[in-house]
Amino acid sequence: ADSVALENLQLALDSTQIKGYARVNQFSKPAIAFDLAIDDIDVDRYSAPKKASEAPAPVVTPATAAAAATTLIPMETVRSLDINGKLSIGKLKVAQLKMAGVNLTIQAKQGVVKTRQSIKQLYKGNYQGQITLNAKPKTPVISLNEKIANVQIGPLLKDLQPKEEARLRGAVNVAAKLNTTGNTIEAIKSTLGGNVSFSLKKGAIKGFNIQKMIDVGKLAIKGKEMKLNYADEQTVFSIIKGTAKIKKGLINNPDFLAESSTVEIKGGGTANLVNEALNYKAKATLTN
Repeated sequence: ADSVALENLQLALDSTQIKGYARVNQFSKPAIAFDLAIDDIDVDRYSAPKKASEAPAPVVTPATAAAAATTLIPMETVRSLDINGKLSIGKLKVAQLKMAGVNLTIQAKQGVVKTRQSIKQLYKGNYQGQITLNAKPKTPVISLNEKIANVQIGPLLKDLQPKEEARLRGAVNVAAKLNTTGNTIEAIKSTLGGNVSFSLKKGAIKGFNIQKMIDVGKLAIKGKEMKLNYADEQTVFSIIKGTAKIKKGLINNPDFLAESSTVEIKGGGTANLVNEALNYKAKATLTN
């Protein structure tokens, strides 16, 4: 009379197999439980086709500005959620990105939503994260704890934007613990706080060659023409890394470091998410 349960569920969606169970109790105030396992799914297959022409940039008016400030999270809906679920996906393709061993758990009760998510295979690296949304107070409180380890950024960017050349390569590591309060973009930016660390190991940035720039400068000083050949326009770095502390939307990065066989770059400064002000200084020193 007031519940439904799908036990031993087996569903075939094209070539995708889905197994598990789903239950709903008390339709008037539903309590939802599920545990689903998907073997292999290409989400892009079911996405709407992209339009040939891109829409022009929107004109900012008082009406559009007011719309941008509207609330992001439906608080009453979140407060009424009662969910306990698990989802596992053997292989997943979404936004042209390929990954394997995807797991998600979600719990929602009395206005607090918690998720845990992980990807075992993400471009030779992995990902794991936790998100908590507390909708009990008048203004929602959001916290994130995210880690990306040894993800090869070059192949990832190539799949994400196949028509553009990937300008970065190397193994990316990112760890972020963030918290914020608010239900609009501006409120979330102005209350954002936490810590971030990042590194790019054995990587390269395409588009410029520092060694070539140095050699050209040396020859110009001597009044000679450039007659050197270079294999490609890129600069190889052994490490690019740094940390940042965030308080009330102000990102403070005091220890940026990039090292190559030719140059060492140290930098530091702040970036303000609220007023979009940048105050940053970088110093490059030739190693030889």
